[in-house]
Amino acid sequence: MRDIEAIVELFRSKQSFLLTAHVRPEGDSIGSQLGLMLALKSLGKKVVIANDDPVPEMFSFLPGSDGIVFPEDAKEVPDVGVVLDCGQWERVGRTAELVKRAPVVVNIDHHIDTEGLGKYNYIDPVASATGEQVYEIVTRLARPDYDTALCLYVAIVSDTGGFRYSNTTANTHRVTAHLLDLGVKPNETAYKLYESDPASLVRAMGLALKEVQVHDGVAWTHLTKEALLEAGAWGIPLETEKIIRQVRTISGVRIVAFLTETENGSVKVNLRARPGFDVGTLAKELGGGGHRQASGCTLEGPLPEAERRVLDAIFTRLDKGR
Repeated sequence: MRDIEAIVELFRSKQSFLLTAHVRPEGDSIGSQLGLMLALKSLGKKVVIANDDPVPEMFSFLPGSDGIVFPEDAKEVPDVGVVLDCGQWERVGRTAELVKRAPVVVNIDHHIDTEGLGKYNYIDPVASATGEQVYEIVTRLARPDYDTALCLYVAIVSDTGGFRYSNTTANTHRVTAHLLDLGVKPNETAYKLYESDPASLVRAMGLALKEVQVHDGVAWTHLTKEALLEAGAWGIPLETEKIIRQVRTISGVRIVAFLTETENGSVKVNLRARPGFDVGTLAKELGGGGHRQASGCTLEGPLPEAERRVLDAIFTRLDKGR
């Protein structure tokens, strides 16, 4: 589903837009939404971004991030609703009802399990990030400015693990080379993304790493409510990808599971894998979704039961050679 030219024409012809993404947004969803918003606003369009959850602190430096609202603050019905980096209504959360009120819905996503939520869909599982897809759209609309380029660069860097993941392609580097030509400075951006952590994240990382267990190429750990309270990270967005990245460095580890207790009693599960094991379909079976090598889901608590369920699913698949 690659209605890219129809989407470009729609964006040119309509005047008001509501953008959203999945719950618990990360770098690709935040950067993609902001990059598209800035491009549309440069054409004189009215654009609102509404998400169920707040912007993680590490992305607060991105231009326009302070203008993202919660769904209850988005009152007007737009001409077009746009769902980015997400292909299931349930993962959009409360904002889904606002988007559905729009006369036209557009879905831009690169996940292989996306359902194509819109009248117009731009679905490309080969794209390294939704930010890469948004780049293809905004460059057809107008020449991106520096702020737009920065947002899209962060989207792509985030979802490729700094260009280290297997979803990185030659086109990924062609796109980011153009973004650098537009003024993005990799060293400055890397500092803001990777070397400006809040103390609460560093403390949480230490507590999570103390709990790491490893067996037959699988590593897993968790953060309980008590640990998050001790770290000063309870009830605030936590950039868990940095913790996962540390666990992934363990020699011989092919699969990583990281579980976090949340305020509503559920457990957030992050799954990562080396090529050869598909955590995307595993996450889908558990009610979530994502990529073959990076996915996640949310399970009912308590945490020990959720952890047992995830590990049983992983080791069962390993026994079957999946």
